[in-house]
Amino acid sequence: GAVGAPAREAFAGTHFALSRPWRDGDTVELSIDMGVRSWAGALGRAGRAAIHRGPLLLGFDQHRNAIDVKDVPALDLLAARFAPAPSESGKAPGAFAPIAAFTVRAGDGAELVLCDFASCGAHGTPYTAWLPAVNATPAPFWLARPASGAAVAAGPIIFEWTGFRTEGTTYTLAIAKDPEFVHTAHVIDAGASAQHVLAAGLGPAAGTWWWKVTAACGKTSAENSGGPGRFVIDPAIENTAA
Repeated sequence: GAVGAPAREAFAGTHFALSRPWRDGDTVELSIDMGVRSWAGALGRAGRAAIHRGPLLLGFDQHRNAIDVKDVPALDLLAARFAPAPSESGKAPGAFAPIAAFTVRAGDGAELVLCDFASCGAHGTPYTAWLPAVNATPAPFWLARPASGAAVAAGPIIFEWTGFRTEGTTYTLAIAKDPEFVHTAHVIDAGASAQHVLAAGLGPAAGTWWWKVTAACGKTSAENSGGPGRFVIDPAIENTAA
């Protein structure tokens, strides 16, 4: 990008390359979203969630709470409000002080203290990062087919996505002519399936197309990790999906 200009958007779960001639004294400013986000558990972790604040995974450490790990009440992640926890009194600097700690109220009104997962267990007490929760964001998933930048036949076109799946999750597939999805051609309810076959294809419309998938579970939703996928319609390609 140009000197002094913001770089293009970087997507979670991907690498971002910043390539340009560098000189002594050049600086790069990195802005990180420090909002609270969650990852709903699946299978044996159903009904629980991993909670992050920005890049920090948070955990419950019995050392900083008055209850045992097994008694942690459920958090309503749509209503939960996180605030900086008071400094630990009586502790010498560096004596296992957490990198970050926050207070949050559970659904039953109990106040919990969560700290960065790297600091959990430093005092030898039980801890966990999978916390009982409701209204967690659907688990992350990724676009699989068409592969990014792939050339495909005009139709039928097979769309597939993969990743962790929370019970009760449904998916919506969107296909557009631009990465901002201003000119959307299709919005398709795929139900609980991780695949959709666009039987009619995209007709003779050669060129570049973009697609993304949104997962919904209860009151929450999330788009696929890695940003929209891109593929190219090439009418000369033989259709092997028919």
